Formats: sequence, structure tokens, C-alpha cells
Amino acid sequence: MSFFSQSGHWYTVTDGVMASAHDLDLRSAREVNAYPSITTVLKERANGALDTWKQDQLFQAMVAHPYKGDSIEQYKQFISELLVRRALMLLILVHGYMMHLIFIHR
Repeated sequence: MSFFSQSGHWYTVTDGVMASAHDLDLRSAREVNAYPSITTVLKERANGALDTWKQDQLFQAMVAHPYKGDSIEQYKQFISELLVRRALMLLILVHGYMMHLIFIHR
């Protein structure tokens, strides 16, 4: 079963205005010409490059902020929070750009 058929976050466009359309399955989304969210699309694709990027981000964070004898749990929490902040910033940029492309090229 496709992830798209399970997803509940879709967007519709009426007269150039985008609206969120939650709780649609794939069939309902097709009937109203809805588009899946960008996050849904990105989750559907396996992406080796993304996995490599995530590993590289972890490595860079650990090199920039070496372990200094704190508890290992505190260090893991610090690195995790740092990576989440970086990933969220990138997600915001990518999501905005993808939404721009979708609605410009309709």
C-alpha cells in the first residue's frame, strides 16, 4: 500500500488560492484534484543521498562540538537538538521552494 493512500494532508487550489484539505485518502484527493503535501512526497521516496547527508550532518556537528566529558546522554541530547534545528531550517526552505514551484507551474 502506498504512503500516499494513507496520508491525510493534502492541498487544493481554487481560483489560485491554496487550501489545506486534511483527512483525504488517495481516492478522495483525486476526486477533488488535491495535491499531497511536499513532506508526504519526500517521505515516499527512498533517498540514499538524504541518508548520506544526515550522516554527514552528524559528523560535522560532532567535529564542531566535540565531547568534553559531559554525561554521554547530555551530549547526545545536545547534538540531537542541534541537528533537529538545522534540519528544520532546511525543511522550511525546501518546503517553501517546492510549494512555490508547484503553484507557479500549474
